[in-house]
Formats: sequence, structure tokens, C-alpha cells
Amino acid sequence: MRTLRALVIFVFPVIVVIGGFTLGCRTEAPGAGSGPFIGINESTGFEDTGDADSVPHQSDIGFLSPVQYDTGGNVFSDDVVDDLMATLDELLARPETLEDFEGQANLHLWRYTTRLNKGYLTPAQDSRVVAHLGRLAVAHPEAATLFESSSFMVTNLMLGKEAPNIVGSDLDGVRFELSDYRGKVVAIVFSGHWCGPCRSEYPYQRLLLEVMDKEEFVLLGVNSDGELQVAKDAKVQEELDYRSWWDGHGEKSTDGPIATEWNVTGWPTIYVLDENGVIRNRGARHEKLITIVKELVAEMKKNRAPVDQ
Repeated sequence: MRTLRALVIFVFPVIVVIGGFTLGCRTEAPGAGSGPFIGINESTGFEDTGDADSVPHQSDIGFLSPVQYDTGGNVFSDDVVDDLMATLDELLARPETLEDFEGQANLHLWRYTTRLNKGYLTPAQDSRVVAHLGRLAVAHPEAATLFESSSFMVTNLMLGKEAPNIVGSDLDGVRFELSDYRGKVVAIVFSGHWCGPCRSEYPYQRLLLEVMDKEEFVLLGVNSDGELQVAKDAKVQEELDYRSWWDGHGEKSTDGPIATEWNVTGWPTIYVLDENGVIRNRGARHEKLITIVKELVAEMKKNRAPVDQ
């Protein structure tokens, strides 16, 4: 059984990619219309996926690949933050951006915040980034909502920030909150059965639940399927034994209130929180997610261990 499970875990995702799926889904489910980031794919050029560790630099997008901004859990240098802001300014001033400002600004801001989530911002850097986005909102009032949304991400959804509470109903209509799980390490998966790369996470999720079964850890989902029954059936058929908020009940299934507040534009999007509700990782997938969860649980145990007198 363990051999079969290992084959499923490491072979199935390869089949998914070879079969035509990229490493992440567009923001909208099939037939759901366009989302806030119209036409954007989570893995444009295979450079924007959170777990692409060997991706080359894509010079045409302005920024370096996300992995090249990874601080390894440390704070950014001021030079890196300055460079990111300057690159965003340069991209927003390009003629092709000005021709379709909202559409292109969406993409540039998404790439910008993705890279800011690869390290920690100091309070001073945080303030500078937010002030910069505020100036851009004033300079481009037609796209002010986009800059305000990015500012919310910087203020609330970056590494080291306490995650916003989530309140909603699960697939059975029972209300619950993210804060109910304070004191445990939590992984939040924004997913949907409509999304091929999301389905590639299922074997890893089953293994994660098995490995961490006796630990102070919980896996939670935010489901974006447009039909509740689809979400329910997938949970049973795929043996996804974890609780999910159903967020696909809006006019567009990927524009539910939870995904909108968390500014989710690519599927899957995964956050890992420590026992205090602080965001410690965004974007880890497959076996890397399991490794990060195990490390955070070990850290929690160490912090709780009595100090030798």
C-alpha cells in the first residue's frame, strides 16, 4: 500500500503536467467568466509558481523569478525592496501597460506581491511599500482598487503577519472560523475540483493528513467549485478528510468573499500559519508543503518544551 501511495504521489503530478496542465490555474473556473486578474495564469511562463525552485529568470516580465527573492526566512535588504518598487514603476510606465492599464497592472501587481512574499519586510519597509502603492493609486485612479487590494496584501497577508480571520460555512452548512484552530499549525488550501493542478495536490494532502494525524496540525480548505455537490462528491471520492469553507457561491465561483478578501488570483494558493496564526509560508506545494508543516510543528513542540532548570 505504501509503495502504491508513493507511486501515486510522485507520478500523478507529472502526468498532470504532461497531460497539458500548467502548474497553476487561471483565476476563474470553466464557465465562471473572468476573474479580477483577467487572463492571468498562475504559472505564466512557469515563472510565477510558488514552488518553482529551478526556474530561470524571465527578463521580459521585469522581475526576477520568485525563488531568486527567497530570503530563507530573513528580512529583505533595503536595496531589494527599492529594486522591486522601481521595477514595478518601470513596468507600469511601459507603453504596452498604458494601452491596457488595468489588465497589465493586475499582472504586474500580482508578480510584485508574489515576490514580496518570499521574505520578511521590516516595519519601515512595510510602510514604504504601502505608501508607494498609495501614491500609485492616486496617480492611476482608474485602477485604484487594484493598488488598494495589493496594499491590503502587504499589510495583512505577508510573511510574519497575523492572518485575517476567516468566517464561513463548511460543505455541510455549518459555520466555523479560522480562529477556532489557534494553537495548532494550520495549512489553508484555496482549491477547487475544477482546477487540474489543485487535483494534483490531493495525494499529498492525504499523505500530509496521515503523517500528521497525531500532531497539533489541521488542514483547511477554501473551495471554489461553483456547485456545492461537486465539492462534496470530490471530498468523498478523493478521500479528502479535512474541513473546507465553501466559497464558490458568488456570481463567479472564484470571486467568493473569502478568496476576494485574501486576493487569491491563482489556484491552488496555499498558506501555512504557525500556532499563533502568523503566516510563515505562502506557495509551498506537494512534498515541500509536508516538509514545512513538519518543521513548524517541531518548532512549536520545542517552544512548548519546559526549560531545564
